[in-house]
Amino acid sequence: GEEGMRIAEEIEHATSFTAMCLGFGIFHMRREDLERALPVLERGMEVGRRGSIYVYVFTLAAAVGRVQVLTGRIKDGLALMAEVMEDSRARKMALGQAVRLAWLAEGLLVAEEYEPAWERALESLDYSRRLNERGQEAWTLHLLGDIAGRRQPGALDDTERFYRDAMAIAEPLGMRPAVAHCLLGLGELY
Repeated sequence: GEEGMRIAEEIEHATSFTAMCLGFGIFHMRREDLERALPVLERGMEVGRRGSIYVYVFTLAAAVGRVQVLTGRIKDGLALMAEVMEDSRARKMALGQAVRLAWLAEGLLVAEEYEPAWERALESLDYSRRLNERGQEAWTLHLLGDIAGRRQPGALDDTERFYRDAMAIAEPLGMRPAVAHCLLGLGELY
C-alpha cells in the first residue's frame, strides 16, 4: 500500500493516489489501527477533493468520519458522514453507498441513537442486496445484529438471526474477520 501510494504520488496521478489511500486506509480501519488509518484517509480525501474524484472522495470522507467517531470525536464524525450522505445522494453516487450507510449506522450506534442507526443499516442492507455486494451484505447483517442487541436487549432471536445470516454469507466468501466478529457477538449475546 505504501509503495503504491508512493508511485502514484511520484507520477502525479491523483486518481490512483486517491484510490490507493482509500484501499490502504480501509485496510488499517479493518485492522482497527485507527491512528494509521486517519492520516492516509485524510490525505486521500484532500487530493481527491482537489481533483474532483468523487467516486472515491465520498467513501474517503465517510471513512474519516467513521474514524473520528471511533476515536471519540462523535459529533464531528457524524456531521461529516451526514454531509457525505447528502452530497452522494445529490450526485446519485450509488457506488460505495452501502458501506457509507453502514459506517453512518455504526456511528449512530456509538452515539446510542438506536432508531436512526437501525434505519441506516436497513438502508445499507437494501443497497448491498440490490447491487449484489455480498461482502458488504455480510458486514451489514453483523451490524444489524449489534444494533438489534442494543436496541432491544431482550430480542435474542433477532440478534442471533442477523449474526447467523452474516456468517452464512461470510464463511463461503472466506471473510474470516467478519465470521470472528459474528462469533464474538453471539458469545456476548449468550
